Amino acid sequence: MSMSAMPPVRIGFEAKRLFQSKTGFGAYARNLLSSLSRNFPEHAYFLFSPFDGAPAEDVQGLISHESITVDELSGDSNVFRPVKNIWEHQKRKLTLYHGLSQWVPRSVRWLKCPKLVTIHDLAYKHYPADFDAEQLKERDKQIMKACNIADCIVAVSQSTKRDLIEHFEIPASKIHVVYQSCHNRFRRRWTALEIESVKKQYGLPSHYFLHVGSMSARKNLLVIVEALAKLTESERYPLVIIGRKTEYTNVVEEYAKKVGIHHLLVFPTNVSNADLPGVYQGARLFLYLSLYEGFGIPVLEGLCSRVPVVTSNISSLPEAGGAAARIIDPTKSDLVSDAMREISNSDELNQKMIEKGIEHSSQFTSDLFANKTMELYQHTLAQSGSR
Repeated sequence: MSMSAMPPVRIGFEAKRLFQSKTGFGAYARNLLSSLSRNFPEHAYFLFSPFDGAPAEDVQGLISHESITVDELSGDSNVFRPVKNIWEHQKRKLTLYHGLSQWVPRSVRWLKCPKLVTIHDLAYKHYPADFDAEQLKERDKQIMKACNIADCIVAVSQSTKRDLIEHFEIPASKIHVVYQSCHNRFRRRWTALEIESVKKQYGLPSHYFLHVGSMSARKNLLVIVEALAKLTESERYPLVIIGRKTEYTNVVEEYAKKVGIHHLLVFPTNVSNADLPGVYQGARLFLYLSLYEGFGIPVLEGLCSRVPVVTSNISSLPEAGGAAARIIDPTKSDLVSDAMREISNSDELNQKMIEKGIEHSSQFTSDLFANKTMELYQHTLAQSGSR
């Protein structure tokens, strides 16, 4: 059966992160539903989520699409909650169910339709010190149950697929890698006037290096600051850091004060999703030296934004960056400072990296994301029908 011949289906999604998360899991869910509803409007999409708190940016425009229906699940803690939620799922007569953020709710187990689950990363396996014993136990339980319930597992990278095979002994044939996209707003080229306007709005310097991401030790911001300190004064640019401050930020700032470069760190606040592409495009260089990622969406955002990218040679990041990014050992600040110096001082190299980035990022479009996911839905339905 070709995709064009596929009859309309009714797909349910575990969508709490779509509404509430402003980081990776939420972005994945919003990008997927936006791409599916745009490319395949003939199908019906049902978003199941408890509503607790203000929704993340980009949600209102998404849920207004006529093929998308939002179903509020019970958030009550009483014993009747599973029964209520089972009814909410069953009344939609779903053809397929997709858990978008590493778990499948208890109420879904009883549905008589094929199920998929997306596994983003196993960060807790690589960095157990970031979690307490109960959290580690709960994550193991959650992922193992989801993978057992699912007929098909979606991994966001080959790296995540390898992790699932190694840590949970899941058959490789059950795991399918589907690369995600970043939001299409990162592909629009901003004018010089627009970039200058966004710099002025957020108090950004004229020229700067850029880092975007949550501020935890795993994101490895400290190595970037160490590398910045190793450059000569004439080689340094301010480092713009986008992300919510944490205790780890204090460690980074204390080091910067110690080596006399704290004045070069810029922490703009409340940068909107709509303005973030302009912040990327205004940068001389984007640095993302994380020690572990399931995929590393900021790398793709940087490449789509036409800015040279330096990233890590471990986990999924070589997949995200490909031949377009400078791939280096993220534990060696000397290599990071060498990359800063070489790329920022060479307009020719800068342009070559931008061109390679545009080419590489064409493998991660929202249309491909939707098409590959729909092909997997079709495959899962066909496999289910043959059993």
